[in-house]
Amino acid sequence: MANPDRTAKDVTIACFGLAFKPDIDDLRESPALMIAERILSTHAGGVMIVEPNVASLPAKCLLGGALVSATEAISTADILVLLVDHQSFKALGRQELQDCLIVDCRGIWD
Repeated sequence: MANPDRTAKDVTIACFGLAFKPDIDDLRESPALMIAERILSTHAGGVMIVEPNVASLPAKCLLGGALVSATEAISTADILVLLVDHQSFKALGRQELQDCLIVDCRGIWD
């Protein structure tokens, strides 16, 4: 049962994937990057970014977001938002994700 005393500031969202397409490191003109930026700019709580194909987040965008591993995001975040269907994300099993609220924009975790 949800805690009625929690507010948006208490909720952490993890965005899975920023790349333009699966399994590359190119973030240019990526719709996923734009979605993550919007979440960061409007969400009062914490935001985590999982992008296995980059070593660091772009300096001019995603201010306030933390680049983390999939394991850390799954164990910490309240909501997982799948934006890019990287092979490493497809390999995650439903068992690992069972305690998370999932927004699957790619249809691989449903």
